[in-house]
Amino acid sequence: MPTIDPFYLLAIAFFVGVNFLFVRGVWRLTYFPKAEARAMDRFYRQHSLYYSKLDDRQKKRFLQRAYSFTKSLKIVGRMGVEVTQPIKLMVVAAMVQITFGFQRYFLKKFRTVFVYPDSFRNPHTGNLHDGEVHPAGLISFSLKKLLMGFDDP
Repeated sequence: MPTIDPFYLLAIAFFVGVNFLFVRGVWRLTYFPKAEARAMDRFYRQHSLYYSKLDDRQKKRFLQRAYSFTKSLKIVGRMGVEVTQPIKLMVVAAMVQITFGFQRYFLKKFRTVFVYPDSFRNPHTGNLHDGEVHPAGLISFSLKKLLMGFDDP
């Protein structure tokens, strides 16, 4: 019976591991372009007190998570809201803050975020909301209230 070269086994393990990372999307969570990282860092230093109070290691983790959310979330403006880059970064920052203490921070079920200019009416209940989560995987919130939250330390 022929023996198997250990380097051959190592190469197979490496290949399987890298494919696993790509398939699971982990690769994109651990790396992102430096220019984009610098731009996000400047933005969050200016607009997020939470971010500015983090140490360097935590800031790097925050930015990596923010980048992964920007690649995985669909952010849709409602009732005239145009989703600009600053709005997108604020939405993402809120998602990172909410999940920052979690080891597994990806909210797999929630992939779409609706941004309303102000409080909005739930079409099913008729109640006025500043934010809500729908079991179908949707998150909705008021842009006005989100920005007020970032303005209030």
